[in-house]
Amino acid sequence: MASGAVRTGQTAKYLHLFGHDVRVVSADDQPLRGGLPLELPRENVVYTPWIGARIASSKEGWALSGATAAEVPASEPHASPTSGAAVAAWHALRWLQRHALYVPDRQIGWYPYALRAALSIVHSQPIDLIYASAWPVTSLLVAASASSMRGIPWVAELRDLWSGHHYRELHGWQRDIDLRLERRVLNSSAALVTVSQPLADALARTFRPPVRVILNGFDEPDTAPPSQGDPNEVLRVVYLGWLYGGKRDPTPFFQALRSLRAQGKPIRAEFYGEDASLVQRLVRANAVEDMVEVLGPVPHAESLATQAAADVLLLLMYNAPGEEGVLTGKLFEYMGARRPILAVGAPEGALSDLLRERRLGFVSSDPAAIAAQLSAWIDQKRRTGRIQTHPSSAVADFKRSVQVEKLSELLCSLAPRR
Repeated sequence: MASGAVRTGQTAKYLHLFGHDVRVVSADDQPLRGGLPLELPRENVVYTPWIGARIASSKEGWALSGATAAEVPASEPHASPTSGAAVAAWHALRWLQRHALYVPDRQIGWYPYALRAALSIVHSQPIDLIYASAWPVTSLLVAASASSMRGIPWVAELRDLWSGHHYRELHGWQRDIDLRLERRVLNSSAALVTVSQPLADALARTFRPPVRVILNGFDEPDTAPPSQGDPNEVLRVVYLGWLYGGKRDPTPFFQALRSLRAQGKPIRAEFYGEDASLVQRLVRANAVEDMVEVLGPVPHAESLATQAAADVLLLLMYNAPGEEGVLTGKLFEYMGARRPILAVGAPEGALSDLLRERRLGFVSSDPAAIAAQLSAWIDQKRRTGRIQTHPSSAVADFKRSVQVEKLSELLCSLAPRR
């Protein structure tokens, strides 16, 4: 379950609880796994069709998608070409699809359906403000278009930057298009919302609208109390999330595990997520198969319970300049679980500063330092039966309700008075 889906769903829930009449336009048949409850009245949500990431043409026998040829279902006739010329044509079509059709992102096929649904809502009832959350940035295009056509102010939320997104790789001409589109769309908004001060500073340097920071948070009713642990059990380290093609690299952690195994320290790691095959390759490459269990994704409620039952929660970040301002939603879920956080891959930046200031865990990318901290936690569990964690007061201001209340005040200040 993507953390962005958790943020947007809970934002809508709390705005509704605060007395706002919230109407949502979303896409049906999405590729990500479900599992989050709908916490708005069902009649307040419109699900639209969309031209998805996989566009198959049975007439031509090509499957246009972001997937590799091997990922096309075997039952799809002629989906995977075998001759040299066909393979070249296949790759050319895939390149064209990724770099020319998916502008600004792979969800652009949702745009006409979402815009029609938004205009229908605006036509049928009084709407004071339009709020769009990205990614995908296609949602911002929908909001900007509806705002322009109906004269209603809109607010853009960027959970990650648009053109400055450090996981994206664009050609020069693509980046030029991206920058022009971004400037036109974001400058038409009444305000910009983002999730950390460094990202807000980056937006404020480029765009005209005022920028407001609304942090991610954790939903307290969904958070189980910290587990008590067993001094006779191994130290249980849990990771939940994506590796983003290896950009979030667990290798320093695996190297620390090898060191602890040589010392006879009892420790085991569990990895939950969609990219299990990549994790398994890294586990084999680091020779820690006996210490790491690779599991698939789990529903959101089970994910929260798994976090609360862990001894230590592993947080992997991408060690790149663009990551310095990122406060991932998973960090706040980990805060709500009230387990110590081991952050690897981001020695400096907003996330590391927050963990250190609040004393929520340990930050390092050095295998020896990681091994030393894990060893200290193992010894603590052996002595006391559990790992000491932070008090609830240390993260009280990161409750989702507190953050959405700040957003509510901002939206009320921007909406026309009726």
